[in-house]
Amino acid sequence: MILAEKILKHRKENGWSQEDLAYKLNVSRQSISKWESGTSIPDIERIILMSEVFGVSTDYLLKDEVGIVAKDEEYTLTSRDENLRRVTLEEANAFMEFNEKHAKAIAMGIVLCILSPALLILLNHLSEEKIIDIGVNIAQTIGLVALFLMITTAVTIFIRFSMKMKQYEYFEDEDFELEYGIAGIAEAKKEKFRPYHEKATITSVALYILCALPLIISGALGLSSTVQILCVVLLLIMVAMGTFMLVSAIGINSGYDKILEEGDYTEEKKFENRKNEALSELYWIIATLIYLAWSFYTSNWGFTWIVWPIAGVLYVVIIKIAAILRGGNEI
Repeated sequence: MILAEKILKHRKENGWSQEDLAYKLNVSRQSISKWESGTSIPDIERIILMSEVFGVSTDYLLKDEVGIVAKDEEYTLTSRDENLRRVTLEEANAFMEFNEKHAKAIAMGIVLCILSPALLILLNHLSEEKIIDIGVNIAQTIGLVALFLMITTAVTIFIRFSMKMKQYEYFEDEDFELEYGIAGIAEAKKEKFRPYHEKATITSVALYILCALPLIISGALGLSSTVQILCVVLLLIMVAMGTFMLVSAIGINSGYDKILEEGDYTEEKKFENRKNEALSELYWIIATLIYLAWSFYTSNWGFTWIVWPIAGVLYVVIIKIAAILRGGNEI
């Protein structure tokens, strides 16, 4: 049994969380996590203290373990704990509260972008078919005004909340340690949020799959063009609903991951994200331009939304390729 397994075994036998053990050893929770995963090894002073805490001998802990390092040579966060930014309970609570508002606001901004052409599509058709007593030019003008107002509102939301989120960027970009008790609070909140996160993900995927069904059925049955246009509007509404649920749920959950340095916000992932930041910004700007250009050129807003799921899949592929190329260059 290697040291990592022994630390994990004795911690669980004592009924301690990683945070509890970190408090007893005067290190960060992240250090305990790394020791237990075997990605790093504690210094000899921590080994001695650990033997006292667990009530075992240092020989037992060190047996079968190779590479115990001196205090001044330790690779992990332990030797750097005193240099890490220390997050207080007040800071953590303020971040979690704001992150929930931020996630919902960003989701609403995306919803406004998705729904922005709906009125234009509907009024343009109704005026062309003489269903409403408004000229085509007036109908298009009203629709375009609504579209630009919604896009402007969405952009305002993105800018406003992005600027406010800057004060918490260190959760995403820097290494830090939490005051005692914060990790437990964040883990409890994340666990409580988990059922909604799962429900939102399943529901949004179902909406994405089913959104085109009314349009397909209306076309197959040869229903009037007005019915088909209404189906296009319904499609946009369903996509918007699914997007709001998915984006807000992912955003809120990622806030807990940032505090706990889990998922996409581990120390290693933060390093990778910093490398990918410029590429990500350029990629999504290009995706947005393609969507708007294609949509305005074809006026087929009921179909061009497909850009976003495709862009999402391609983004993952591009990031993986970038990581492989960087790895090759480093070699």
